[in-house]
Amino acid sequence: MPACLQWVSYVAFFRYSFEAIMQCVYGYDRSNLKCSEVYCHYKSPRKYLEEFGMEEANYWIDILGLLVWITALQLAFHFMLKLKMRISR
Repeated sequence: MPACLQWVSYVAFFRYSFEAIMQCVYGYDRSNLKCSEVYCHYKSPRKYLEEFGMEEANYWIDILGLLVWITALQLAFHFMLKLKMRISR
């Protein structure tokens, strides 16, 4: 991602939800995954997180980001509805 667009990822709802899900599924020292092959590149759940650049992601920061997003959307909806009601009178 170009450096001039990296700030967009910090305000994206998808980023926080995806990081939180990945941390839930593959984080917190989860044991190795079962693999029937001789060599499995993704046997270690930590490898998934490293591939996506999420080895240092914090679950609670992601949840906080989602809560901020939800609150901001609710407030925007409330004010837009209030404005619409005022205009329609």
